[in-house]
Amino acid sequence: MFLIEQRDNERTIECPACSISETIVGDERLQAFEERRAEDGLLYRCLECGASGPASP
Repeated sequence: MFLIEQRDNERTIECPACSISETIVGDERLQAFEERRAEDGLLYRCLECGASGPASP
């Protein structure tokens, strides 16, 4: 599961496989991850190592 930390208008996403992380502010686009909606929530894919999965609860 991808670790998501949210503070105010800032969101940090960390890959569980390679530990790369990215912080975005507001509506910035992700550069290191791909985000897509699924029936049960958001799914993420790391563009660095290819790992994919849901966000941690």
